[in-house]
Amino acid sequence: MVMKARLLPILLSFLPILSVQAQNARPAGPASAWKVTLSQVWSGDSDLDQGGRMRFDQTALRVGFQQSLGRGQSWGLGLDAVHYNYDFAGPTDLGQQMYWNKVNDIGVSASWRRPVGERGMVFLAPSLTVARANGADWGDALRAGGVASYGLRFSDSLTVGFGAGFFTGMEDTKAFPVLLVSWQINEKWRMGNPFRPGPAGPAGLEVAYAMSEEWEVAFGGGWRSHRFRLDEDGPNPGGIAEVEGFPGFVRLTWSASEMVTVDFYGGMLFAGEVTMEDEDGNELFSDDMDRAPLVAFTVQAAF
Repeated sequence: MVMKARLLPILLSFLPILSVQAQNARPAGPASAWKVTLSQVWSGDSDLDQGGRMRFDQTALRVGFQQSLGRGQSWGLGLDAVHYNYDFAGPTDLGQQMYWNKVNDIGVSASWRRPVGERGMVFLAPSLTVARANGADWGDALRAGGVASYGLRFSDSLTVGFGAGFFTGMEDTKAFPVLLVSWQINEKWRMGNPFRPGPAGPAGLEVAYAMSEEWEVAFGGGWRSHRFRLDEDGPNPGGIAEVEGFPGFVRLTWSASEMVTVDFYGGMLFAGEVTMEDEDGNELFSDDMDRAPLVAFTVQAAF
């Protein structure tokens, strides 16, 4: 028997996965700029401990605008749309409760940066997201919150920031620490954050090596989580599903021009877990997932 279901938006949620991008490696661009990012992710099969297996593919589009206000201050707006297709196959002890297929996330976000003193920087990023399977109630699928952090420039090559994220909605509230790093170790090596911190989790960490002006290779990872509302008419009416895990990846980036970059990813999802809850957020069951391979690419254009 084959049924549809959902697995790990983890990579690019992750990606938001891979709206994962090598931000620190890209050109600075004009004082005000638009950026459009298209991402595609595919996973291999992930075996469930209680039987059966899952896989998914994910398509993500992000449109962002950033405006410089001078003296290091800026503000920005972003719109994200992510579509997931999930397949669940094989016998399982979880039965029809695992049924879900198409999931759509739509989010809006803002950002604001302001220098503090000679070396400090304050960063705020509120956001609002709707995450729902087909047939789920829109009003019950909202998740709101934000990230706040303070960064300190220790030198021209090293900036470190500390902060926290707080998000609530769908019968759950989460808070987590955020570590932001921008370290140009030398002319070739650097360390930074591959993901935007947000509802999916902290920003993650990666180490990158510049092979040339056009090519860069990197490896990294970070904990990700994705939570969404289920179909009102499904086997778990108005329930909630959540998938968590640690995606590790290797990235190869090609700077096609000053305005266009392309990222290629290969990776693996580790320590995966899927949880099902009823409409009030009471856990019905959870199951561990075996490692699953991940392949992805992103294309980003700046205007």
